[in-house]
Amino acid sequence: MPADHTWEKVPVGLQAPRWRTIQPARTVLVIVHTVTAATRLADVLPVFDADLRIQVVFTTPGTSAVRAGVAEVLAALGAATIPWAQALQTEFDLAIAAAHSGSLHEINAPLVLLSHGIGYTKNTAGSRSRVPGPGSRVPGPGPRVPRATYGLSPQWLLHDGQVFAAAVGLSHREQLQRLADAVPQAVDVATVIGDPCHDRIAASAEYRSRYRKALGVRPHQRLVLLSSTWWQHSLFGTWPDLFRQVMADLPLDNYRVAAALHPHLWYGHGGWQVHSWLADCQRAGLILVPPQEGWRAALIAADCVIGDHGAVTTYATALDKPILLAAFPVADVAGGSPVDLLGRSAPRLDRTLPLDAQIDRAIDEFRPGQWKDVSDLITSEPGAALVRLRALFYRLMALPEPNHEPPVRILPADFPGILTRPDIAATFVSGSAAGSVVGLTRRPADVYSGLPLSAPPAGAHLCCHAEHPVRSLLGNAEVVFRRAGEVEGSTPDILADLLVHHPGCYLAALIDDDVCFVRTRENDAILKVHTPPGFPPEAAASAAYFLLLTGPLPATVAVTLGGVENTLEISS
Repeated sequence: MPADHTWEKVPVGLQAPRWRTIQPARTVLVIVHTVTAATRLADVLPVFDADLRIQVVFTTPGTSAVRAGVAEVLAALGAATIPWAQALQTEFDLAIAAAHSGSLHEINAPLVLLSHGIGYTKNTAGSRSRVPGPGSRVPGPGPRVPRATYGLSPQWLLHDGQVFAAAVGLSHREQLQRLADAVPQAVDVATVIGDPCHDRIAASAEYRSRYRKALGVRPHQRLVLLSSTWWQHSLFGTWPDLFRQVMADLPLDNYRVAAALHPHLWYGHGGWQVHSWLADCQRAGLILVPPQEGWRAALIAADCVIGDHGAVTTYATALDKPILLAAFPVADVAGGSPVDLLGRSAPRLDRTLPLDAQIDRAIDEFRPGQWKDVSDLITSEPGAALVRLRALFYRLMALPEPNHEPPVRILPADFPGILTRPDIAATFVSGSAAGSVVGLTRRPADVYSGLPLSAPPAGAHLCCHAEHPVRSLLGNAEVVFRRAGEVEGSTPDILADLLVHHPGCYLAALIDDDVCFVRTRENDAILKVHTPPGFPPEAAASAAYFLLLTGPLPATVAVTLGGVENTLEISS
């Protein structure tokens, strides 16, 4: 974003006609307060696709407390941006905003205000806030301010007692009554347009298997999605240890765990900080969904959602997902909203009981259609949001609509920078071996060190990558492994070197595609364990460990892992 003192000469401004290649009939200003608003507006902007009469420019007021990331998002979009000061001094044919702060009343254009969440569901101010006392210039012990819904209250819709927006977009008709109660002056400009985010989710739901594959989830595994909005009352704000507790309780090969965190959490604290806070969880296999895009694909892919009062949890009802609430601040939620109804009907996750049993019960006992009352409140116009939005926009611009329908884009299945399975892992492996049959259960070791009251599974051995950064785990590992290409040397030399440098381990392993070479400290003979496609080769080393404790290795082994039986072949 250019500095505010540097005004752009193109595509808007007095000199713009000299520099433009296309001379537009109308110019649209998109006002982006935060990354959250940017993602919502990105769902809306396809209404202008393939219309050569329209020039869209972007600006940001810089008034949000969480401004980080906006410039990068706009740059990634390839957006033409102008400073906020220039936007206030330029006349546009239409302006669109998905947040309500800043001097929006000063915009020289018909302004359309949209929600940047799942309708209007969160309260602001509230009983915790006070207005200044009489005659005071600073906040003091004045009367308490009644709770108001963000986006549907006078402080967000009125300036000098007048509605300044040309239109207020609502996702559901139920919001009309709430608006009439709070700001009756705004009812005449209110328009029920539906929910473009909901429509993209619904259009993409049939591609669930595509998203699961992109996230590294195998067909037999259950994907648990942990979703947190921002602020102190959120899931992450009230129960940050839940991430590692869920991962510690769920067997690694039966489940995958993903996390979708609100962009305000990412950009308010910094991406580095978020990764640092969840570093042990990521080493343990947590799929950390990027903040800008991916949460909807992960939601479609999920088998269960553990969330709070954020939009993601309520959007899960539209996909008929099992839901558990790990946090839900009732006072922060607008009464009558779909989030409010979800909070009154969804089960709570109990901190005092084992999490795995609660998650399994939520999935196994889920009744399809049980969230219908909630999902019906998300949108009054399912599938029609972009059609209705385009009609509104073009009416305000006094321009005929294009002949083609606006596109509803399928959600992408690529997740840049996402880690779906760590290469450098440490696992506690429980199991048994009887003849040529082995049963294994693996749990991520990293998360146990972060849980003060959680002990490793009884009787489990520790299987650890040779470069694992937690030295206490590596030093106590009975099985240490490397992958081919990480170091130079022959297989015998690499295995011998592992045993020398890790005197506490009993078995060394070298993984090369679908072959796991193993050697014990007691015997320099090298065995080759051949694994089927998709079978984690380091688990083959653990299977060999259990077998070697009971006697010679058979030529063929049946290994049950994650509830799936696999055949491993062993040769010398």
